[in-house]
Amino acid sequence: MAKEEQLTTLRTLLGITDDSKDTILGFLIDKGTDMICNYCCVETVPLGIENVLLSMCVDMYRVESLGQEKAEGTVNKISEGDVSVSFNTTTSLSTTFLRNYMAQLNCFRKVGW
Repeated sequence: MAKEEQLTTLRTLLGITDDSKDTILGFLIDKGTDMICNYCCVETVPLGIENVLLSMCVDMYRVESLGQEKAEGTVNKISEGDVSVSFNTTTSLSTTFLRNYMAQLNCFRKVGW
């Protein structure tokens, strides 16, 4: 699947109706491609997991809050006296993120030396 097709599909999956986020989406496609290629020890994303790449991109877009100027985190701590709220912010997802997709990626993984 060509990158332009991937961008179009990704826009549709995320409900984006214009091309204003194409730079971010292109970055996610490149990042997801790098993650898959590095994990599977291959040069290009195999045809059988192109949809996995798009699913990864959708998840990364939402988890990393890349469509927003400021990343939102989950609530880490709430104190009631003198009100205090702490948020977790998302950091690098690399290995942790790949765990969700390992079952699908392992079928295409090659031994790397």
